Amino acid sequence: ASANQRSSKVAQREKDIAEIRYLGLSAPPSSHRNPVTSFRCPPPCTRLLTSSVKGKWCGRTVLDVLSTEFAELSDGQYVSTLLAQSLICLNGIPVRCEAVGLDGNPGGISASAILKNMDTISRVVDWHEPPVAVPWSISVQKIDLPVEVIDECRLRDAEGGTTDESFAVYCCDKPATVPVHPAGPYLSNTLTMMVEGQEGLEPRSLRPCHRLDRCTSGLTICATSPSVARLMQRSMEGGAVKKLYIARVKGAFPSWKESSSGLRAHNCNPSAFWTWGGNDDASAYIEVDAPIENIDPINGIRAIRKSGKPSKSRFRLVSYDNCTDTSLVACYPVTGRGHQLRVHLQHLGFPINEDVQYGHGSSSSGSGTKAAAVQAVMDASKCSANNLRSTCMQDAITDDQFRAARDVCRCCNGGTDGIEASFSAAQLLDGGHSIDLHALKYKVTFEHKAKRKKRHKPDEKRKGQDVMDTDEGGTGAGAGAEAEAEAEAAAEAEV
Repeated sequence: ASANQRSSKVAQREKDIAEIRYLGLSAPPSSHRNPVTSFRCPPPCTRLLTSSVKGKWCGRTVLDVLSTEFAELSDGQYVSTLLAQSLICLNGIPVRCEAVGLDGNPGGISASAILKNMDTISRVVDWHEPPVAVPWSISVQKIDLPVEVIDECRLRDAEGGTTDESFAVYCCDKPATVPVHPAGPYLSNTLTMMVEGQEGLEPRSLRPCHRLDRCTSGLTICATSPSVARLMQRSMEGGAVKKLYIARVKGAFPSWKESSSGLRAHNCNPSAFWTWGGNDDASAYIEVDAPIENIDPINGIRAIRKSGKPSKSRFRLVSYDNCTDTSLVACYPVTGRGHQLRVHLQHLGFPINEDVQYGHGSSSSGSGTKAAAVQAVMDASKCSANNLRSTCMQDAITDDQFRAARDVCRCCNGGTDGIEASFSAAQLLDGGHSIDLHALKYKVTFEHKAKRKKRHKPDEKRKGQDVMDTDEGGTGAGAGAEAEAEAEAAAEAEV
């Protein structure tokens, strides 16, 4: 990145922090939480959202990008209302539906204007967030990196003046329904923001070291030190982290070749296949080798495709519950593709319980909570009379825009239909928002640089390494202590 780009990012980050502080967006999970439903839904606020034009947007019209790249702007009539109220701007100039000059405002820009590099689209919005289901507090364990790792990786040199106490990771037990970091309609209702508020950390200081789907629960590793975050990310990408997940799937998952009749015969696809590993029933596992491609980037849907990225996972049975006809399965992602375990279990014919997106459950499976979720948004909307506008945005948002954003807000004025039009079914906890997949344990190995030239077998115990185990207290998916013990035992097997 150029010096100007870096300077722009720093300036934007400072604005974001000022906005978060003024609006009180970095707060513990107990804030704005309904103790009866456990739903957390912060009150609305008026915000200015800016988006720099991406390369793939160049050459397209403003209206085309608005309607296809922003899910909440897919309704043409709603977009027209926003344009009429001067709530959408290009480079600070209001975008109009009509051509420039035909609407009596020569200072406007036509919605059919062609976007180019360095353009900026901005929107004034009455910001509402969908509810998330959270406990009163989130379990967080701070683990200091070994001194040998700090020295070997020269972390002190990377961050001059930083104390060793900063070279640590925060192991967080993320609840399902909660995104890891701000994205889409989520800002305050994210793991990093809530943990920052709970632990007294500075806004925007907690950096996630890896991905975890919003609908998945469990261990999420974060760091406040940029160099530690980069170190952990490189370790994840380089295969130096062994991960253990626990999943509940529908049906009797096979434990050995003799019981594998339930597996789908998908090996006819030459680019995707599964095989048995291990020597007997006690050590058996199924390995899936199937490339995964993101076939729907807007909705984040993946599928097995020959043109996808190489992906490999291993699965072994932990226990089977005859009463519910479900199995607890220990999952070991060898690679780290998005939705990898979910797609590979679907490929085997054992989709994860409640995973609407990949083959189990239905969109109405969460209907019992949808009404409560909609009500949570309505209750939060009642605070709109005290709606705040960040002090750092008062010059950028006019009084007319401030009032207009509230007047056209579908959450405030559209009732149930307006709220349902603003958020997806999963965001309103109406199925697919929480699946029975839980990140249980990560084992991180830091290899000394002097030892890197020597090659070893993947499972061979090596000298000259520092190992850090990270886990948290629950297994999720309703597994219980017994299932956790079984999963831990499975993790020790030669897989």
